[in-house]
Parts: sequence; structure tokens; C-alpha cells
Amino acid sequence: MRTAAERLHRVFRVLENARDHGTVRGLQCFLFVVAGSCMDKLTTFRMGLTLAAVLGLMPLTLLFIAGCIGFFFPMLVISEQPLFAIPIAMGLMSISLFGLWSCWKIYLLAMAEIPVVPNRRLLICGVAVTLIWGGVLAGFTHKFAQLVYIFMMPGLLSAALLWHTLRRERQAG
Repeated sequence: MRTAAERLHRVFRVLENARDHGTVRGLQCFLFVVAGSCMDKLTTFRMGLTLAAVLGLMPLTLLFIAGCIGFFFPMLVISEQPLFAIPIAMGLMSISLFGLWSCWKIYLLAMAEIPVVPNRRLLICGVAVTLIWGGVLAGFTHKFAQLVYIFMMPGLLSAALLWHTLRRERQAG
């Protein structure tokens, strides 16, 4: 374990290197040193979690909101729809909502300093539903690679986050 003086000395060496050899490479080294030595493991883990949530969960969440506003809500208002279309639309919307809820709940649990998973079976079921539902939707849109990524990423990300959170909970308690 390095002392604070050793870390500070290392930061100054990297800054001198940046001045001597160019700013871009030096800035990359500086950020690596600061992220690796001055922040604790939990802070860097939280930064990675936030980046993963922005890249993995946010696109599908925004797509879900746009779909509800542009497709599901008008279907409920338009009276010319067949009577069976409304329960089907509500069922599809509830499956997606449950999957997104479980993804964001797992993200919040993973961000905790000491994770406590109260509804383990419900979250495992949410991960399974998200993976299966994402696979079904990705199967329908397999010709568009971006949509496959958008539909599959929340399930894969939430499975990895839940595994890591359960492992951290087991190690803490």
C-alpha cells in the first residue's frame, strides 16, 4: 500500500512527463494514475457502473418511453382498435416495464457501499425476464445490429451486476 506522499510524488512525475513528452499521452497517464491511486476501489467501481448504465440501460429506457408515448398511449385512446389489442399492448408494456425496473433496481443495489439484496428471487426473475424478452425483441430486429445491442444489453448488464452484487454481499456478510 502506498502512502499519500508516494502517490503525490508519482502524480508529480507523471505531470513532468506530460510537460516533457506532450499533453495527450501525459493527460492519459495522469488520469490513469489519479483513478488508480487516489480513488478507492468503490469509487472507480461506481464510475464504471454509471458508464455501463448510461451505455447499456439508458438507450432502452428512452426507447421504452418513446414507444409508450408514440405507440401504446395512442392505442388506448383510439377506439377503432380491436378489443383484444389493448390487453396485449398492456401485457407487452408491463413485461418491458418489469424488466427495466429490475435492471435499474439492480444498478442501485450495486451502487451501495454495503449491498443488501432484499428480494433476491424477484431480481433473479427480473434478470431472466429481461434476458428472454430482450432475446425475443432482438430476434425480431436481427437485421439492425444497433437494435440487437439495445435490446440485449440490459439483460446481460443486469445479470453481470446482480452476480457482482450478490458476490459483494456474500463477502461483506
